[in-house]
Amino acid sequence: MSAVKQMPLPLRFPPEQRFERFLPADAPEPSLLRSAIANGERVYVSGPAGSGKSHLLLASAAEADAKGKRVAYLSLTALAEHAAPMLDAQPALDLICIDDLDCAAGNADAERALFALHNRQGDAGGTLIYAARHAP
Repeated sequence: MSAVKQMPLPLRFPPEQRFERFLPADAPEPSLLRSAIANGERVYVSGPAGSGKSHLLLASAAEADAKGKRVAYLSLTALAEHAAPMLDAQPALDLICIDDLDCAAGNADAERALFALHNRQGDAGGTLIYAARHAP
């Protein structure tokens, strides 16, 4: 029995989610995020619904991907009850963007999986960007 070679799907980040299209254009967030990505830092972005958090995470992921970095964008809202196993299975990459962090609050399995991913990412020297509605 021979193994079938896996073919990656060439999925791309939405073209409208770029730093150049973030308003206000003079906001400090893009330059801070670019610096964090270049230096393997941890970043926490917070703000109310509609303030552009997801836009900034997707723009960060798209820019890093365009530079050949290994990237993942994970929306905890979209993952719903599958968040913990998905986070547990997520390998460390150059950049991981975790959106809707609020969704994990109070879910012990998701919180443990996030903590483990945070440590894996740190051990690998990768960047991790979190976004949530509330400050930590």
